[in-house]
Amino acid sequence: MAHGADLVQEVELVKKQSIMSFTGNDSRNLFKVTNALPPQVPTLRTILERGMDFGIGTRQFQTYESNILFVLRFMVDCGIMGASWMSLPPSTYTIRKHKTMSRCQLEVDI
Repeated sequence: MAHGADLVQEVELVKKQSIMSFTGNDSRNLFKVTNALPPQVPTLRTILERGMDFGIGTRQFQTYESNILFVLRFMVDCGIMGASWMSLPPSTYTIRKHKTMSRCQLEVDI
């Protein structure tokens, strides 16, 4: 199994509301952990939930949103809605004519 330090790209303290115990305006400090590759999320989640030894004892962490598929997370973070149109700046893409991967009207490479 990979080590947690090899998986983590950034750790940031954010103030958010948990939907698991939502009670209104209760914002809490949470760690936002960004990793390098989407397939590493399950491994990183397991490391955090099983616990990490900090030299003064083992600390386990509850994870949030760690089971959301990468494609869906990307769409939410970028404000992309399914079955909708997107605007692309001119000269920043090429239309894919071969090896299409979906049933979209147009596929592009950016």
